[in-house]
Amino acid sequence: LILIVVKDVSNVIEYDAAQQTMRCYSTYHKYRLEVLNLSANRTLKGICPHRDFMFARHCVVAQRLLEGAAEWILFIDADMAVINPNRLIEEWIDDDVNIILYDRIFNHEIAAGSYLVKNTNYSIDFLHSWAAYDSNLHIPLYGSDNAALQIVLMENLTPNENRERQKCFRIWEESKDDHDLYVFEACIRSKIGDQHKWMNRVSILRKGTSWAVAHDPTLLGVDIKLAQTERATSCHFSKLDRVAFGSWPSPLTSHQFNLSICSTENAGLNWQYKDTFVRTNNFINSLFRRIIHDAHLRYLRNLAEVDAYL
Repeated sequence: LILIVVKDVSNVIEYDAAQQTMRCYSTYHKYRLEVLNLSANRTLKGICPHRDFMFARHCVVAQRLLEGAAEWILFIDADMAVINPNRLIEEWIDDDVNIILYDRIFNHEIAAGSYLVKNTNYSIDFLHSWAAYDSNLHIPLYGSDNAALQIVLMENLTPNENRERQKCFRIWEESKDDHDLYVFEACIRSKIGDQHKWMNRVSILRKGTSWAVAHDPTLLGVDIKLAQTERATSCHFSKLDRVAFGSWPSPLTSHQFNLSICSTENAGLNWQYKDTFVRTNNFINSLFRRIIHDAHLRYLRNLAEVDAYL
């Protein structure tokens, strides 16, 4: 099941270009697609009455698991679009774990906007713990559910590091901008360590190996390999916004999909790419290495700043 949770009908309209790609992709590969409008669903609003919609989304995912919606759910932001329709979700499913997250490629944050989650008690408890940070905090903190995810992971993966976790939490409490948040995230990542898989719990896919290109406009705007490539793994989804795709140029020549052909072998004709976006595999591999290297250097700089916040 592919699950998208929107705040209200304006989100559906706003992200229509991205949603068309998702509808066609799910139809072609015979995946179920659910787009849940939280404001229009009185039952879900009662179950997930969170102040911040960003937290409520994860409560909704937990509820769909409780209702037995699927063995695995791929949760995605409403503004994520399929860029390469040739990859299957099953390629990233790992039955050794219950939750599959991924590293954003251009910084040291574990992404909150998309994840694979298995229908288990562990997954449901994890999602509820994450969503509960909306009410656990006396006041909303900078970073919303993205920042809260980092703390919840540390609680789950290093439960005996309470004193160290509190140090990182204090940095989050004082965060006023992205730079502060990066220092907080560096603190968390230093405690979690380099491990990327915890059996029966969580897997965090390494940079450039997930189904999603993390939301970096410098990467999406120009230097992206779009179709029929070995590195298409990293370009399966891309963050988009409306028909204009926000401040990022669209990689597609048309924003209007012919949904009538999505169940046929001609579905791929909907994905027509601008020549300016196509690069060789060698170029993309080199680009990813540079971005990942720069992200690591930024992590080390941010980590060196941790003590100054305490």
